[in-house]
Amino acid sequence: MDAKGQIGALRIYHGSLNATLTPVFSGGMDYHDYGNGFYCTEDLESAREWACQHVGVSESYVYPYDLNIGLISSVLDMSEMEPIYWLSALARYRYGRNEPSLRRERRLSFINAFPVNCEQYEVIVGWRANDRYFAYLKYFLNSDISYEAVVKAIALGNLGKQVVVKGMQAYGQLTQAGDKLTISGNDYIKYNKQYLDREKEAGEQLQLVRDIAGRTLGDILAQGVI
Repeated sequence: MDAKGQIGALRIYHGSLNATLTPVFSGGMDYHDYGNGFYCTEDLESAREWACQHVGVSESYVYPYDLNIGLISSVLDMSEMEPIYWLSALARYRYGRNEPSLRRERRLSFINAFPVNCEQYEVIVGWRANDRYFAYLKYFLNSDISYEAVVKAIALGNLGKQVVVKGMQAYGQLTQAGDKLTISGNDYIKYNKQYLDREKEAGEQLQLVRDIAGRTLGDILAQGVI
């Protein structure tokens, strides 16, 4: 999706355990959903929950930012694409170390068949893959579940969208929009519970659709199309 012609600032939020934070180009981790980047969301409630996902922590923070999307040259919205490309991006970036050779071979074949080059975009918009959905990807890579089961799981999962600042140009259009929000005490307990409950619900939904019949990754790679 080409972002040229979009006007105005996009308000986004980043949840963090850090009491001080300065987003820096290439300062993130490579093994997130879409690679190295600054991961945010447009939804404040989601940011609060994501900031409070850790047990045994008493305080976290949500930082508001304005992203001047109108001056950014390229934005990829993966939620507008077939889910197979989202899975391919996860397979590229969130792969496990010391993976079995057969899974690695199948994963690389999958990435080559449905390529997504997130590095050529300044900003990525797309679903958020929690650990349960990443486990689902492993089942898919092993051809243990069908593509149709994965698509149904995405529809049920209420994953939430991320806005990922990746390129140097996009970082230059990112400014903090006011003071950070501190979450502590009963508020932290509340949002931590909401996060954990949502994770549990996602796991239950995944189990409900796991046995849906359809095409495995092996079938899709053999056919070469969705």
